[in-house]
Amino acid sequence: MGMREVKMDNSPGRERRLKDILTLLSLLLIMLAGSGLFLGSLVWRHAPSNNWAETGQDGMKEFGLSLLEAGLVILLIERRSAREQLRRTEELVKEATSETRSLIEDSIGNLFDAVYKKRVPPAIVRLYEETAFKAPFFRTHHEYTCTFYDPAGTATPTGMIRATFYQKFTMHNLTDSEKTYNLSCETQLPATQAERCRFEALMVDGVSAFDRAKVSHVERVGYTALLISHGERIAAGGSKDFQIRFENLRLRRDFEVVMMNCPSDGIIFRVTHPSNFDVTLAALHPQELRPVPTADTSKEWELKAGFMVGQGVCSTWNADE
Repeated sequence: MGMREVKMDNSPGRERRLKDILTLLSLLLIMLAGSGLFLGSLVWRHAPSNNWAETGQDGMKEFGLSLLEAGLVILLIERRSAREQLRRTEELVKEATSETRSLIEDSIGNLFDAVYKKRVPPAIVRLYEETAFKAPFFRTHHEYTCTFYDPAGTATPTGMIRATFYQKFTMHNLTDSEKTYNLSCETQLPATQAERCRFEALMVDGVSAFDRAKVSHVERVGYTALLISHGERIAAGGSKDFQIRFENLRLRRDFEVVMMNCPSDGIIFRVTHPSNFDVTLAALHPQELRPVPTADTSKEWELKAGFMVGQGVCSTWNADE
């Protein structure tokens, strides 16, 4: 019959727990002994006494009080020692966290160094770590559509043109815990008839979330914008589909910037417009947009590449009077 090897746990943590238990038991015994002697001296005081008895009573009382006092002193010392140990542990954790972060940055830098044969500056490593590697969300299937209407057929102020904007995308939670995705979309208010600028719909997985969203005015440098914001819980590793639609009055000569607030895998940008309308699209991105053939009064571009936070596209248009 074979013998099974039994391994004893002699870890420092186990030894520390045993020491704490023994210390606590010793304190209890000391304080119980002190309490017993003190109470015994009180009981003895009611018994027939003589000089020797009174001396014994006083000695028992003093010894009992001394034990109680010693127990309390040891307890206070242990508590102070525990607090000091906890403080030191917190300091060590902070030091270890800082060292781990430094090691991660060095490891990433060394990885880039090995793959690309160049030393990547730490500032660039930190930038990509914060905006890409640690980003909890990722956007896919992003489509943005602008529709401009012929001013002759709509009641618009001079120099303005009516437009509707629609975008849809899928937002993925990349983490292993449920997270709240904070949707935020804004559009500049026109100088006149600002009441015609409005958000019309917000859909999440095909269900309206407009009543739960918040629409407000925000002040930006040089202009005022209308903002819609909404927090939506997304399960760990899950995703949800979002759709937003809004209407606005824009200048006949104007531009629209779509900027990413989280990493994404690209964008499709569409424009439908009147015949006397010129529109161009520029990528705020290292790669170029690819135009897609469409009809005379519509245009489409796509850029299938990774987008970082702060990158995007800028459309510029000119509608002839």
